[in-house]
Amino acid sequence: MKQKLFLTSIAAIMLATPAFATVGDAIFTENQTNQPSCQIDILGVDENTANANATWSVNSYTCPAGTYLPDGDTWSSDSQYGNDNCAACTAGSYCAGGTLQYSEANDVGITACPSGYTNSAANATAQSQCYRTCAAADVPHLKSGGTMTGGYYYGDNNQCGPANAQQCAGGYHYVAAAPDLMTVIGASEGGTAYGYLSNTGEDSYNTSTYGITHNGEFVVDYGNKGKVHGYARCSSRSATNSWVGSNGDYVLQSDGTTATLPDSTGQYCYCQLDGYTANGSQTTIALSAPWVFRADLDGAMDCAYDCAFGCATSLSFDSSNLTFRAAVFGAIPAGPASCQANTITLNWKNATGGTHATTTCTYGGTIDTPTTAPTKRGHTFTGWHFVAPSNN
Repeated sequence: MKQKLFLTSIAAIMLATPAFATVGDAIFTENQTNQPSCQIDILGVDENTANANATWSVNSYTCPAGTYLPDGDTWSSDSQYGNDNCAACTAGSYCAGGTLQYSEANDVGITACPSGYTNSAANATAQSQCYRTCAAADVPHLKSGGTMTGGYYYGDNNQCGPANAQQCAGGYHYVAAAPDLMTVIGASEGGTAYGYLSNTGEDSYNTSTYGITHNGEFVVDYGNKGKVHGYARCSSRSATNSWVGSNGDYVLQSDGTTATLPDSTGQYCYCQLDGYTANGSQTTIALSAPWVFRADLDGAMDCAYDCAFGCATSLSFDSSNLTFRAAVFGAIPAGPASCQANTITLNWKNATGGTHATTTCTYGGTIDTPTTAPTKRGHTFTGWHFVAPSNN
């Protein structure tokens, strides 16, 4: 009885393998033995020689952004390519990465930069990293024949700037490119020190150390990573509570940043960075950043007293405040170096040669004269005229 069951099982297996039904359909793999297949309906012949052709399936590889899958049929996972045979994206192209299917005839996952923006650095990951060289018209207020740096990127992203402080036209001064503070300073370590002066002027810390003289001014020192400078302001402009979650983590809400504030009195505390100084440098790089909402301090007086302290400590401490720091650093728009108009101080003289009033103007802009005229006995004021500085 057992023998009968065994023979029946063999017959069932043979009936369940239709791949053996026609010539060439059967698939054999390595190290198989005792295959009941040496017959004409499998081999196609019953004498002399039978040829078995190898069959293949195409592999896919996962390549990180900035790499692609080269063509050819001889490469392997070695030091030349690495990363599962992925190669570094070449200059003038971009490579998004992903799961890529191998091709013997073509490189896969690499795209040439578009016409007009044919440059890119090696390892570019997106079309937006393709650029053209800068033209003089791309840098406002560049002096005639001035040199440039940067590039004009695909998507109307102008990152062209003057090469150095000597390239700006008269009346304009050089402003260095804003640093990427998330890269330079990061958001994983606390500051080494800080200083501030409250908006009321009544509360302060380390003001002389950092040269803080204005109400609401603060500085946060990150040691060898440099220090940031900024201002705190209280406003009536409300914003959604950013300290959320069970641990009070800071999450910047959509209404939490603003370029301007309507006033400087209110219960809502905002922080703004306007400068970065590298460690050991005497030059502060100007930053153009929006106001970032920090907290509702319940009342205008409480805000005026505590806002600057809160900005400084929240940017310094290495606790959940690191997310606040990331929001403030991330709000700084990236941009190239630029030539910015000079601010000129205007001293309006009186009858004795002293200063009747002082105002400022921006080079290339408009002038507002003093609201009152000087007086001189026996004379009628007819106006001011500007003279060369050596004659003042």
